[in-house]
Amino acid sequence: MKLYNLFLLLAVLFLSDYALAQIHDCPCDTETLADGLTGNDIVELACPGGSLGEDGGSFIDVNTIGIFVEIAPRPDYFVTRNNVGDKFCIINSDGVSPITLQITDEEFQSCKIRLIEGCGLLSTQNIPTLSEWGFIAMAGVLGIAGLFAVRRRKAAA
Repeated sequence: MKLYNLFLLLAVLFLSDYALAQIHDCPCDTETLADGLTGNDIVELACPGGSLGEDGGSFIDVNTIGIFVEIAPRPDYFVTRNNVGDKFCIINSDGVSPITLQITDEEFQSCKIRLIEGCGLLSTQNIPTLSEWGFIAMAGVLGIAGLFAVRRRKAAA
């Protein structure tokens, strides 16, 4: 009975709103700009309540995810990768002195997830598909597997 109670306690803990609502950390969240805004403040301004607000906008492509507020002073928060693979998080509020931090691969993924979940943005991950040659090869493999299955049934009969 003790094992059942422990399992029930763990199930409640892992399925609670608290367990599902943990926010990923990004180094830019705690950085402070010259006007006193932090990365967290920019996310709250652009995405009040966890979804993109009326004055908020977003930019999403393969290498960059960003949010911004369309009213002055136009604060923005971007997570980006440059053409040589270096990864950065950038926060800005006045257009003059942004804070740019180089981040690791793990921090890059964490920052992307933070913006996607924190603002209710759609994920930009590509879904792998088969090309026409992949379909031809797959049909050939399935055809050969089917021939072997028919031969085994005939041999067993």
